[in-house]
Amino acid sequence: MSSIVMADIHGQNIAKTGEANPKTMLFIGRITMIVATGAGLYFASGQLNILDLLVFVGALWGALVFPVIASFYWQKVTNKAFTVSVLVALAVFIPVRFEWIPLGGVAGIAVDVLSVVGIGVVLGLCRQHPGVLLHVLPKQGNL
Repeated sequence: MSSIVMADIHGQNIAKTGEANPKTMLFIGRITMIVATGAGLYFASGQLNILDLLVFVGALWGALVFPVIASFYWQKVTNKAFTVSVLVALAVFIPVRFEWIPLGGVAGIAVDVLSVVGIGVVLGLCRQHPGVLLHVLPKQGNL
């Protein structure tokens, strides 16, 4: 995980290619490992039941996989757009999942609207490329 953050996120996106400072990358890698260890300790000692963990992992999977699927079929998806979409998905999901914000009133409606928009995007991709729905890539001749 620390190598992904050091090399891919910092080394290629934040610092310009070839200009990344090794000491800064080492520091970022160490901070990443501290944060990952803290998250692991929280989840290990949080006494979450298996259903809560399955929902959490499923939402994390969705936050990461749907941008990947979109990038296969929509050529306008850039690295920056992919990163922003994953961060926004996590920023919306985590407070809602752990009930850090009340889901009554305007906040609940906003979360529902975001969910419907997300479903609409996925169904739009499926309409253009039905193979996505079946988890099968379309053959070259059927595009």
